[in-house]
Amino acid sequence: MRRLFFIAAIAAFGTVQGEVYKCTTAQGKVVYQDHACAAASRGKALQIEPFDAQKIEQAREKLARELQQRRELEAHQEELRRRQRVLQALEQQAVINRQLLDETRLQTEAIEKNTEAVQSDSNKTGNVYYYPLPRPRPPVHKPKPHPHPHPLPHPRPPHKQPRTPMKTYR
Repeated sequence: MRRLFFIAAIAAFGTVQGEVYKCTTAQGKVVYQDHACAAASRGKALQIEPFDAQKIEQAREKLARELQQRRELEAHQEELRRRQRVLQALEQQAVINRQLLDETRLQTEAIEKNTEAVQSDSNKTGNVYYYPLPRPRPPVHKPKPHPHPHPLPHPRPPHKQPRTPMKTYR
């Protein structure tokens, strides 16, 4: 019987809500209390909704969706930063390639002018001179140093070393 009364009391008091008052004192301080505000302070009764498991579950789902969207956004932003770094590297390589191309064009033009000058000189004198283009020298291969430049001779084991005769003094 006591159990039944106790369970009924818990069920009844679990759904009962008390009133909460929000009061502002004369100094401007906000106070929350369970009884009405004093005459010197102003305030109002707050309406507190009961616990709703469905709303909490909806809020959790919404939070999970927002977190997933944030992770996706951060991954997308990181991919954009990576692509920008690759693009900058490609642009730098393109600038270097353009410079090399310009240098090659200038060298080609100089060679063509030199060839025209030699041909015009040879036409005046009747002699044709062919100068071979300088070729790059092959690289000089130096022999690699031995890991042990001057290996020391290995001593014989003590039992195989020849005995030296003793000196005799006379």
